[in-house]
Amino acid sequence: EIVPALAASGADALIDVLLWECHAGLRTRCWKLDRMLDESGVGAVYREPKGGGDDAWRKVLSRPRGLRATDSSGCSVRLIEQTGDTACTPNVNFGCAAMPGQFYVKRGCRGKFRCNSTVHIAPCASLANKRKLCSCDG
Repeated sequence: EIVPALAASGADALIDVLLWECHAGLRTRCWKLDRMLDESGVGAVYREPKGGGDDAWRKVLSRPRGLRATDSSGCSVRLIEQTGDTACTPNVNFGCAAMPGQFYVKRGCRGKFRCNSTVHIAPCASLANKRKLCSCDG
């Protein structure tokens, strides 16, 4: 199956928009595949429901893209899911740390992050508005 293979490889994190038809048989199975794409960080998913037709594509997932902090060393930290009330802004309250394999959050940013296009998603939270260093390995 293509969707589980994408999720397992980590390549789905590089996909901004995905168009696909679900032929998994059961409606529940298609929903599980949609959720797998959502959790892996795909930006937007359009899926053609049964019956098709040129205008039948419907958006099943959409999230803002570009929430990525980078630095000159090649480090890249991307917000996959914000889990707190404070907006996480790249290079303002989350970003690359000086130590390789680490990133920081501060000023109330809480979320799940992906570092340097790795498959692993690392949770990290700034508590009491303090800066916290987090490992890209979780």
